[in-house]
Amino acid sequence: MRLRAALVVFIFALVLVSVVFALLSVAQESFCPDKYQMDELRDECVKMTRIPPQVTCPEGSRAERNAESDDEEIACVERRWAAAELSCEQGYNLERGRCVMKFESPPSLGCPDGWDDGDGDCVIVYTAKPKNHCSAGLHLDASGLVCVKSVARVPIKTCPEPYDMHRGMCLLKAKATPGAEPPCPNGFNKSALSGDFCVAVDSLPPELGCAAGGVLDEDGDCVAMETIEPLYVCNATLLTDGECFDVELSRRELRCPRGSTLVESTTTCLFTSEDSASPPSPCSTTDEGSTCVDDTVDVEPQLACPDGFVDQESGDFECVRRISLSLERQCPPGYGESRVEGQVSCVSRNMYPATVGCDIHTQRDRQLNGEHLPAVELNGDGCQRMIIKCPTGLVRDPEDPDSCIQILREMPMFECPPGSEFDLGGVDEDNGIPECMEVSYEEPEFRCPRDFHTCGASEDRCCRQRRRPYRQECSDGDRLAEGVCVKVERIEPEVACPLGYEYQRGQCIQLIFRQGTLSCPQGYERTSGEECVREHVVPTYVVTMDVENVIDNG
Repeated sequence: MRLRAALVVFIFALVLVSVVFALLSVAQESFCPDKYQMDELRDECVKMTRIPPQVTCPEGSRAERNAESDDEEIACVERRWAAAELSCEQGYNLERGRCVMKFESPPSLGCPDGWDDGDGDCVIVYTAKPKNHCSAGLHLDASGLVCVKSVARVPIKTCPEPYDMHRGMCLLKAKATPGAEPPCPNGFNKSALSGDFCVAVDSLPPELGCAAGGVLDEDGDCVAMETIEPLYVCNATLLTDGECFDVELSRRELRCPRGSTLVESTTTCLFTSEDSASPPSPCSTTDEGSTCVDDTVDVEPQLACPDGFVDQESGDFECVRRISLSLERQCPPGYGESRVEGQVSCVSRNMYPATVGCDIHTQRDRQLNGEHLPAVELNGDGCQRMIIKCPTGLVRDPEDPDSCIQILREMPMFECPPGSEFDLGGVDEDNGIPECMEVSYEEPEFRCPRDFHTCGASEDRCCRQRRRPYRQECSDGDRLAEGVCVKVERIEPEVACPLGYEYQRGQCIQLIFRQGTLSCPQGYERTSGEECVREHVVPTYVVTMDVENVIDNG
């Protein structure tokens, strides 16, 4: 009984293990990367790379595909060359690998198409129409048959009688017609004493004024100012040619020649020299050096001016030195110096009391309207001013200020200078008046183009003749060489090669096939199928599934 129970447990365990192993085999799945294959025996991924073996040829040959074989296999080929023997038939010469025969014949003489025989050469004549030409300053008109010269002239302004030209206008000065004089302006009247003028009286208060060109200042006083140029004076001894200078005097002094000194309280110059070496006799040596006195030379000093002085050779002081000085600017007494914008002048200010009167009104009126105005006069306690005007429409005659005239205006007329006439189509853009044009005509001159000349019975054409030598011509296929027509015939030469050689591209060639050795690159193995094989191995990729889910689902 126990044995049976044990057997049942064993069988159940065995079944359970089998089920687990089955589930595990279902839960795991292996695969390989692209271009790899599964090797189930080794449980690996394998990729095989195959290349043809390398051919190593003997020295002097190289690997080439054998075009004569069916599969164009690689073979080792050695090439040998030999010179081909070329020969030509009789009468032919070998030139550049071909047989050449030349036939020579004299050329024929002729002219190109369009050229004529000109008795020894070829002639062609070109014709052209003559052109009308105008001399300098003229141009052809629209028809092209007449030469025209147009010169602009300034039109002349004229005035009708009896008007006169004044600033581009026609003016006429006229007296007013008696009995038809125009009225006076408002506020003005005619009087027997006023002549041509209309008169009005104006009262003005008296004002402070200054006589003799004075100016009224802010305090009511008159100030007369006078301005003059300053004076430039020389406060020194001399003024010569506008140059101011002083002099310094001095007397001459005793001076010794160069290299000598004056002995004190004497008139003797001694020559001395100092030297570290022992002086020659009769010189003596001291602690301070060597001093040599030459008693045999007796030099007297000369009288001379001090440095910077010149000898004037007269007077108690024989030496003089000139010292340049600047001119001093001064104003006369009563004038003060004034500087305006860098300009210096002398100004005097004279003050005097102002007077009460009408002069200031007279001065103001004449400054504004002219000196012909009557003076403003004192009348009682006030100033009375007489205002005069010309009647309406009249003006004061500038040539006769005591009379009035009327000025009639007319636009000027325009006339062209002799020989010119108005250009109806042209107007001066600056002032808008018509332009005058002086027009002259000439017959044009017929001219031929450059290198042409007149020809024909009436010389109404232009011709140009060209000549050229005869052209040497050869038959078709011949060429001209050094005055001879040459015809060249070329044929292939006969070729002879040594035994075992073939003629190819101008040479004799022999192909020798040699046995080469096959080898594979490093890392490759040679197979029996004449291939080089390299094996690439990578591990398999495994995807693990969820076992519990598999069991539950199962």
